[in-house]
Amino acid sequence: MANWALFREQRHEWPIWKVANRAVVIALTFGGVAGFGAASLWWSATTTMLRERVAYWQERAQNNPTTRTDRHLSDDERVKLISALKPLAESIENVIVSVEGVPEAVRYSTEFIKILKDVGANPIGPVFAWSEKDGDRGVMVGLAHPSKPSELAIKFMDVLKAAGFDIRVVQWRGQVSRLDFDLFIGDQ
Repeated sequence: MANWALFREQRHEWPIWKVANRAVVIALTFGGVAGFGAASLWWSATTTMLRERVAYWQERAQNNPTTRTDRHLSDDERVKLISALKPLAESIENVIVSVEGVPEAVRYSTEFIKILKDVGANPIGPVFAWSEKDGDRGVMVGLAHPSKPSELAIKFMDVLKAAGFDIRVVQWRGQVSRLDFDLFIGDQ
């Protein structure tokens, strides 16, 4: 035991021991400053990125294409749709009117729903849906089998084209009704 006590006494006399205590304090201080500096740089970059995103979305909201005027069926389109859909109304027992969740598209779809009701068809909707492609916009017809549409689907598309609509055909994944197509109203 006496040897250990002597060793401890001598250890406190060594200059390295005194330096080591200071080195630990210096290392902890330097580590804290470096950590704070790194965190500050990271936070600064994060806040800059968030500010840029907020500015982007503010600009997009002000120049948003959805702030354009709402679409409405013209009187001519209404007349053409009603006259062409009346003969098909009995064949179209239930037609699903799908719509992307954009408020303007929902309002526009209600005009089609009213016409379909007026001619004697049973429209179901608006049913909220989404398109798989970013470029799918406007009035579309969703077909369960785009390569081989049914005769009724072809007649329905012809009615829309005759009324002046530039329709697109999209893949329809819904099999809710006996029909193999739906009317899909997308964003402008």
